[in-house]
Amino acid sequence: AGKSATVFSGIADGAAFADTVRGLGITVRSVLSFGDHHAYTPADMTTISDAARGCDYALTTEKDAVKLDALAGRIAVPGFAALRIALQVSGDDVLNARLRALF
Repeated sequence: AGKSATVFSGIADGAAFADTVRGLGITVRSVLSFGDHHAYTPADMTTISDAARGCDYALTTEKDAVKLDALAGRIAVPGFAALRIALQVSGDDVLNARLRALF
């Protein structure tokens, strides 16, 4: 059977992050979208742990994981992890031409 996760993030488009996780073949059981640049609290860790109960993972963005260093031990899910997301551009000559046109 496939793996399941609760995904959480403090980014502008948490739904897009959940779609990225789904694209990896992981079943997303719940999505917790906090406000952009969210300052996580111990209460948030309880909410995340409760939502992730029964899941294989509690996944967040690398950006959010940095903010969670002091609180990560409060997530009661063995599979707490952050995903590194990278932008890959094909046809960079077109992108460079469009960027040059802006400046």
